[in-house]
Amino acid sequence: SCGFPASSEPLMRGNFSVYVLCLLYLVWSVSSHEICNSTRAIQVTLSFHEQPRVVQRGQGDAIWAFTPAAQDTAIVVTPSNSSIDPDMRLYILSPTTSCLPVFTSQEFGGEYMRIHPNLTKAFNVTQYFLHVNCRGKEGCEYHLAFSQLEDDWQELTAGQQHPGIAYHGVPSHFKFVCGKKCKEDMETGKKERITFSAWPRDATSTKHLLLLVRFGKPPMTADEHLNASRGWFSGEVASDDIKE
Repeated sequence: SCGFPASSEPLMRGNFSVYVLCLLYLVWSVSSHEICNSTRAIQVTLSFHEQPRVVQRGQGDAIWAFTPAAQDTAIVVTPSNSSIDPDMRLYILSPTTSCLPVFTSQEFGGEYMRIHPNLTKAFNVTQYFLHVNCRGKEGCEYHLAFSQLEDDWQELTAGQQHPGIAYHGVPSHFKFVCGKKCKEDMETGKKERITFSAWPRDATSTKHLLLLVRFGKPPMTADEHLNASRGWFSGEVASDDIKE
């Protein structure tokens, strides 16, 4: 499980939202033409009306194909151990595009993407192809999870601690919104920082929590976000100046 205390410092300056995500951890050599080859890809059926999460076990370099879901979809890849570093790249196929790459996640450890229905609509996507590649280790094993995302962002306040349970491949979402006091101090010109941290409540845990924080938009490892540093007991901390 994990907690998210916002800094007890005044969180001032600007009208903004900060999005926080917590996950549990336990050069592409293939051409785009080969990626969008349905005969080579492993087909995944996303039937979220039947089950909220679809889980696959992966090993080594692999391509996963799935048709667009009507819902906002999360994709999480979790390495089987901390020495494995899988990456993800998402491609789209449509009547007007031939295997176009749209997202790339290449951070150390686990990766997180979210596919909004607007992406499907904008490109008239008929099929998605997900390429998972492990750097520096052949035959690596990982856990791949697809899940339906709801508008379930839990709001945080300054100094708050929030306990929770992080399951394999299931993101937990939190949001800090600049409130009245924040706006008032912004007007006085105060320069403050905001800090988020996530850590296992079990000090003996060897599991790794991934903390993603981004101002104004939901975070992904495929997009720019605050760099988190490792803390005690496999926890992570992210801190930055308040953005207007």
